[in-house]
Amino acid sequence: MQPTTVLNQMYNELVTVLQGVMDPNNATSPLFQNTDSTWNIYDGPQQDYTGTPAAVLIPSDGPKSTFQSNYMNKRGYGYYIFIVMDTELSGYATTRANMRLITDGVLDSLDRSDMLNNVVDILEASTFKWIEEEGSKGVEIIAPLEVSAFKLVQTATS
Repeated sequence: MQPTTVLNQMYNELVTVLQGVMDPNNATSPLFQNTDSTWNIYDGPQQDYTGTPAAVLIPSDGPKSTFQSNYMNKRGYGYYIFIVMDTELSGYATTRANMRLITDGVLDSLDRSDMLNNVVDILEASTFKWIEEEGSKGVEIIAPLEVSAFKLVQTATS
């Protein structure tokens, strides 16, 4: 039996979804992109971001996998997406308003992703309490999202 690669495929598809999120203030510009065309999407926490908004992907505990039968299991996977913005350029109130738009944009893109391009069979995304902390350029606002997914995995041949 070949090992499944869902966690890695899920990461790649999440990056693709994030690259397709458009800036709510400029519908022709991708959101997580700097002016030098490098994506602000990171595989883990950073000390400094090349620009914000930025997105950080980290595997989460994920939903519980369940044994279904000798032939099929329902395997759970999860990722946290932390959306990070600093308040230096646009101020505190504007950054919070933009963060609400960005969070909805990311959730909408996940909903339209057709189960992350058919990598998973069930996809759920939810938001958590925002975090505000001092960063290198002022206050950073962090919006955590959790993406939980299930994949029906055939474990034996009949």
